[in-house]
Amino acid sequence: MKIMNRLMKSREQFQKWLEPFVHRIEKHIQQYKTKYRRNGLLYCFLVISLAGYAFFFSSNAWMPDTTPITASKLGESVPVSEGITAEPKRWVYSPDQKKMEIELEILNVSSRPDTQLYYSAFEKPRNKMLDVQVMFQEKGVLVLEVSGISRNFHALSLLISSYAPGSDKPLGEASVSCDYRTVAKAEITEKDPAGYLSASIQTDIDLLNTQVTELTEKIAEQEKEISNIDTTIQELEDSKSLKTSEEIKSIDAEIMKKQVDRQSAEKKISDLQTSIQLLQTQIQEKEGLL
Repeated sequence: MKIMNRLMKSREQFQKWLEPFVHRIEKHIQQYKTKYRRNGLLYCFLVISLAGYAFFFSSNAWMPDTTPITASKLGESVPVSEGITAEPKRWVYSPDQKKMEIELEILNVSSRPDTQLYYSAFEKPRNKMLDVQVMFQEKGVLVLEVSGISRNFHALSLLISSYAPGSDKPLGEASVSCDYRTVAKAEITEKDPAGYLSASIQTDIDLLNTQVTELTEKIAEQEKEISNIDTTIQELEDSKSLKTSEEIKSIDAEIMKKQVDRQSAEKKISDLQTSIQLLQTQIQEKEGLL
């Protein structure tokens, strides 16, 4: 019995001696867990932040650009000053060369044929001013070469200013622009005068063909409209059965309106076909000049 008491007493003494060490170990474990939890939260926060920045700055590379396209319409004249108009006909961009070739048709029927034109180009959205060089100018055809364009440009604006000789105040200005989503991309090569004239004629042919395509699509729309009108007229005719005389009069009046609409659509198709024939004649004349 005495031996058992001594063993129990020794065990209690050992436990008391061991308690401080156990307490210290538990305290260190708790501190480690707290530190690890804080570092883990910080690590997760940094990962999420970096992923967010990467998503934001790389989104333009893989997400579609939904900003409105504000490019000038090819073949549409804009007034520069009294009697002078500029018509953009072609924009060609070479990313590798960081250049753009712009072709315009300049019409000057002003009372001052000595009016001088100056050209300035700006890259959007940074408003970076670019170098502009006149490559060819003859018979109303103007070809400009713009250099120093960034690979990630969004739009390019060309400012055309007219001045009277010896004056530093512009008589008028006009601006035309292109959008990186719609501009043609190709290598730009310097040509001789005959080469620039041939390229200008081909540009005219391409624009005329584009107009023919647009008019042909409008004819298809009118033909579809006529088909819908015919269907409606037939449905109205079929609905006459078991109708009163007054109701039939109302249906006949509605049918007459639809027939007028059909005639109007037929007239539009005829006018469009005439316009296409005129455009095709112009195309043949242009092709004869090549």
